Amino acid sequence: MKFLPVIAFAPLVIAVVVAGTVTNPDRTRPCAVEYSRGVSGGPLHITLGTDGKLYTTESTADRILQFDPNTHRTHVFKVPKGTIPHDIVRGPGRDLWFDGLSGVFGKLDPRTGKVTMYPGISPEAQPHDLVWDDGQLYIAELVAGRLARFDPETGQVVEGAVGLPPNSQIHSLRALPNGDIWASLSNGNALARFDPRKGRFDKIVKMPIRNSGPRDLVYVPSRHAIYFTFFAANKFGRYDLRTGKVTLYRTGVKPVSLATAETPAQVEKLTFINVDASQRNVWASTFGGELVRLDLATGRTQRVHCGITFPAATAGITNDAKGRLWVVEAFPGRLARIEP
Repeated sequence: MKFLPVIAFAPLVIAVVVAGTVTNPDRTRPCAVEYSRGVSGGPLHITLGTDGKLYTTESTADRILQFDPNTHRTHVFKVPKGTIPHDIVRGPGRDLWFDGLSGVFGKLDPRTGKVTMYPGISPEAQPHDLVWDDGQLYIAELVAGRLARFDPETGQVVEGAVGLPPNSQIHSLRALPNGDIWASLSNGNALARFDPRKGRFDKIVKMPIRNSGPRDLVYVPSRHAIYFTFFAANKFGRYDLRTGKVTLYRTGVKPVSLATAETPAQVEKLTFINVDASQRNVWASTFGGELVRLDLATGRTQRVHCGITFPAATAGITNDAKGRLWVVEAFPGRLARIEP
């Protein structure tokens, strides 16, 4: 998608902002109806803490931002310089755990502000996601194509391919209620199942189209299925855990090459994914001025841009404690609440 000067699109994107609420009569729902304030530093990933606040990594500023979705109050926690914080997840207790593209990971205690960093990840690994499963922290090492396991009791980190194909570029991790962990293999063009009991990946699900770039995952309990984004093919995918069937959904977003999708250039590419609190829709961000919504009942998709800044870089998506859907705009740097 070409990005023309913003001024040329002014009639399409003008919105009225009053007390954090966005209105736009030229668009219909779903809309971005509320914007945050006080966010900067390239926010990317986002998660909900046990305290009901949202936490997002500010990779360009080496910070983690706390955002209260009810009051819009923010608080910044600094992490060591050069960390480049990327992913952030909630741990078994109140702590938030994060990784850094510099090859590190750590935890934040939001009540005290204490940040603890842990060694053990190879410098070239480039961790790209984290997930807790049965008291262990698993970390996807994108560049190294490995899975790392951290034992909080011993403080030890063990890294290994453990059944992954070469050059897989393991990206996203999701733990399922049965204890299995599913991963997307961006270059491997597949999903992979890790069995913690066996300590290895024991199932590889190849995609029906080539060089599609499986990227982010979400498990939807009501469908007992994994939904995921292709950030090169720019489609939604669904893997039915009962039948093993892979279903693809067109989105209207133009496919790009895997090489193009992997560049930092601002091109539309389905990346982050999450399900709304009702489990009626799955949402994907595009690193462009829109989201894409998939209706799980009908299989229909809709491009959503009402109230979203253009040009923008929609990124991480999460639900707050009240079930409201929030999306990160990495550029210009804010959070937007989406009204389905």
